[in-house]
Amino acid sequence: MSTVTDPLMWKKNDLEELVANQIPESLTLDYKSSDALIKTDSKRRELAKDVSAMANSAGGVLIYGVKERKGGFPDCIDEGTDISEIPPEWFDQVVNSLVHPRISGIGVNPVLLGTSTERVAYVIVVPQSVTAHMASDHIYHKRYGTITSAMEDYEIRDVMGRESVPRLNVSIMGGPIDTGNLMMELKIKVENEAITPAEHFVLQILVPRSLQIESDGGPGIVEMTISDTGTPLTSLIFQYGGIGKLPIWKGLSLSVLTKPLRIQATQRGTYPIGWRVTAPRMDWRNGEALFTF
Repeated sequence: MSTVTDPLMWKKNDLEELVANQIPESLTLDYKSSDALIKTDSKRRELAKDVSAMANSAGGVLIYGVKERKGGFPDCIDEGTDISEIPPEWFDQVVNSLVHPRISGIGVNPVLLGTSTERVAYVIVVPQSVTAHMASDHIYHKRYGTITSAMEDYEIRDVMGRESVPRLNVSIMGGPIDTGNLMMELKIKVENEAITPAEHFVLQILVPRSLQIESDGGPGIVEMTISDTGTPLTSLIFQYGGIGKLPIWKGLSLSVLTKPLRIQATQRGTYPIGWRVTAPRMDWRNGEALFTF
């Protein structure tokens, strides 16, 4: 059993697992075929729009080299891109020339598709930004689910004010504790990325009901719910704050579990564990981590 972790470390087999397990597009994951990287003005503008939209939203991963089929599901890995024609530094050059202000922290992972070093798929990791970014069409874009649309004025103002409110981010890490029984133990941490401290927060962990929860980590509330796409989920709700609790300052990382959180799969595959978090004056933020059993 292995864990799909940092997208900047993904190899070809990680992309194959996304396709084999039919992991759909989401707010933070977008599939693109390699021909989206053709060096034309229209393709450059489309790249800049997609990257800026992801930075304006929750951040996420763009994969160039995986064809998409109806419903946002991955179809197959395509022939890839010639790295000599589109080198990794080309992405920074395009985005920095067409998006204002510049987006810092973009990661580029060229994934080799064969024994040849020439054909690659590109995994682009886009961080959520602390301000709003305008694309070359003079429009601020944002992702809504799997769709990229123009932002309303109030949304632009909200994004530009991210540093004036808490900005919590959630990391979910895990490792096998029983490979024979396909069991994994997760660790969950909440970190504040903004200058403004968070005195309270509510965290929701969303586990597909196809996974069995052997130990729930000690949440205050456990609920059964359904995702927007109809997937049955178990919602674990954790709350932090109150008398005697220190605010979460910038850079402080807090573990939310009071006991182990252990999940078990009934069959091998890749499963998304989602999260949603909110704090006073901070809108809900969400994301997910992928784990392979």
